[in-house]
Amino acid sequence: MRRPGPLLLRFRRAALPRWVTWGGLCLSLAIGSVGGVQLRAAWRERAAAEDALAQARAPVAGKPAARTVANAESAAAARAQAQAVAKHVELLNRDWAPLLVALRPTGGSVRLLSVEASAMDGRWILQAQGGGAPQMFEYAAALDQRAPLAQVRLTKHEFLVDGPLNFTVEGTWVATR
Repeated sequence: MRRPGPLLLRFRRAALPRWVTWGGLCLSLAIGSVGGVQLRAAWRERAAAEDALAQARAPVAGKPAARTVANAESAAAARAQAQAVAKHVELLNRDWAPLLVALRPTGGSVRLLSVEASAMDGRWILQAQGGGAPQMFEYAAALDQRAPLAQVRLTKHEFLVDGPLNFTVEGTWVATR
């Protein structure tokens, strides 16, 4: 019995004209040189930026007063920016739960449609729907008696034909922390 020999695979190469081979080589070299030029330009820009940063950090010789005035102005600007950020963070962290609990209708036929509240000035606008005028007035009076709410006003109401009564109530609120 004869043993099989090793597997030999022979691939045929497609013969390309020489001009295609040389053209591909020239094209790849051209693309590589353009990329190299762009890379060198990027290195130069980065080096220039690093030099400018080093010069800005270095003390100014002969002008210490100008340097301290610039530092004082930048420190004041940084303080003002920090205070503004702190104010916005405080507004974002404001406790909204007491406002929403106070605006929730307790029984009756009043349904809330929308609530718009501003944390900046503490104002809120509420749009609701009720079965009739007595429920609207009772709800507005109840809101006026609730703790975090103040200056409650019924600002708009409209009767829909064969439908419920839509109304708007506005007021202010004081957040407790």
